[in-house]
Amino acid sequence: MWQQQKSALPFDIIEPILSRLPVKSLLRFKTVSKSWNKMISDPVFARTHLDRSKYSNPHNIFLRMSSFGSRCDDELFYMIKLEDDKKRLRTVKLLNGPDERWDKILCYCDGVLLLTDFWYSTFVLWNPSTGTHTMFRSDRGFSGSRYGLCHDPTIGGYKVVIIDSTITDYYYVFSANYRYRMKRKEFDRLDQTGREMNCSQVMNRSGVSVDGVVYFFTRCNNDSDIIYFDPRDDKLKILPKPVGVEGYNWFYLTYLGGCLCLYRTGGEDFTMIELWIKEKGRDNNSWKVLITVENERMLCSSIMDFDALCFVENKVLVQLGLSRLLLYGSCGKKFEEIELEEEFGRYGTISYRDNILVPYIDSLFYPGKRIGGKKKKYGKKTGGKKFGKKNGSKR
Repeated sequence: MWQQQKSALPFDIIEPILSRLPVKSLLRFKTVSKSWNKMISDPVFARTHLDRSKYSNPHNIFLRMSSFGSRCDDELFYMIKLEDDKKRLRTVKLLNGPDERWDKILCYCDGVLLLTDFWYSTFVLWNPSTGTHTMFRSDRGFSGSRYGLCHDPTIGGYKVVIIDSTITDYYYVFSANYRYRMKRKEFDRLDQTGREMNCSQVMNRSGVSVDGVVYFFTRCNNDSDIIYFDPRDDKLKILPKPVGVEGYNWFYLTYLGGCLCLYRTGGEDFTMIELWIKEKGRDNNSWKVLITVENERMLCSSIMDFDALCFVENKVLVQLGLSRLLLYGSCGKKFEEIELEEEFGRYGTISYRDNILVPYIDSLFYPGKRIGGKKKKYGKKTGGKKFGKKNGSKR
């Protein structure tokens, strides 16, 4: 009878189907069978799922709410999404963080957030999609420093880089390969091309994680540079700026459409802002102009008040100052105001300092687990740890 016949589809067909499902469903499907559990737990599958997720959830963002008076018990995070008409932000759900002590977002990478506490001495890598987290400590506090998070392809795990604003000779690396023990690294005075590198004034507090490295920008003597942390050798290096931006002393970096984005003012009256994107690939130094934001009534008095967040179809979602979100369309060259729920604007600010807007990415990555390695065959039995065993760290 047909009930007695094996009707399993080949894994070559099942895998592409599962890679399109949300993390919540995949975590349930791990209990279907040992082979499904193994496939969903495979680092290669997690990477494939992440790449699809980046483009299937482009309109979701995290909103870290202020800690004064706006909390709902222990629910520290709001997930918000643009409505279908792209004119209003709607709360999708409230999220519990690992613990109310870790209430500051420092940076993010591929769906994993780096959080810290009041003293900036205890850090947590947290994946909101799976609810998993890993905690590590340092023997000192890092308040006022610069922070970055990226994957190290050589170990298949995460690395955290902290550039201390009070010390100009060293920076610090926490690696999954060493259970996130702190390693102090000395600045190289010359970069890989022999050019002098000054890291004493790193401007962006949160490094931009793209293509497996973390980007920062620095200022020195009325000039600015782009530097990046390369996890392959744990060194800071200089990235050439776009042609036409050399000598320009003020710009900003962000993650936009899967690429590193640089934006700067194109005029002294702040009515025009140029957005450049770097071609994909950590060793690709090519840039091109993405869009020029033109609007006489942009109401942006400084480049520091402008923050490009993400694409929404053919428009760019922009935060102006601390309290406004707008969509900019290059065709009509105009801004459309985004209506905020009362809860978001209760204290007149969307984000400030440690309460920043970050893109939400549905991700299977577990911050304490190696994510490298070769693709496995799911049909055969292999030795090792039991399926479903959690590989986390205790508090």
